[in-house]
Amino acid sequence: MKTIVNAKGVRRPEYGCQAGFRINDKTGLVHEYFIRGQGWKRAQKSDKFVREEIPDLAKPFTHDQFRAYANQYGVECAQEFLECCDMMKPHQANEIMTPDPRKPSAAEQQDFKELFSESVFKFQDALTSMFHYWSFDILKFDLWMHSQSFFVYDESKSCRDNVVTNFGPKAATLLDALLNRDTAVEAVAVEA
Repeated sequence: MKTIVNAKGVRRPEYGCQAGFRINDKTGLVHEYFIRGQGWKRAQKSDKFVREEIPDLAKPFTHDQFRAYANQYGVECAQEFLECCDMMKPHQANEIMTPDPRKPSAAEQQDFKELFSESVFKFQDALTSMFHYWSFDILKFDLWMHSQSFFVYDESKSCRDNVVTNFGPKAATLLDALLNRDTAVEAVAVEA
């Protein structure tokens, strides 16, 4: 990948989703550049840009390989290898670089699917997910339980008691873990 490094050491792809550089063919120097959020600018004589070629991130790659590449060459260079549209690359790169500790683990996702025959992400709060924050929407889950005809929903009992009655104590424990995630993460943050 061809990159441009500025005087501050910030590396960007020569042409990518966040930045673009126009190079003078005769001199090989940057004469204009674009950075998302700042627009097009003419390069000044005082601007020190260096062109460097770096190795590509080999596909398929794991999240750990992506993080290692991003730490070495910069997130803007690493995100160019993600398989999504340019508008979503910064968001997806952010999710890889800083995963949400509230998000259910693979084991929890599988247990939820086995117990309820639904993906746990069906009950993700839509508003908080826009802000890279995972939260279980108990109201959406309660409405889903009301809509199912294969089990009895007793209005005099709590949602948790109905889950225990129809799916067993393991399901209630899993729901407790999903609902208490916010409190556990905030407690860890306060201790640190």
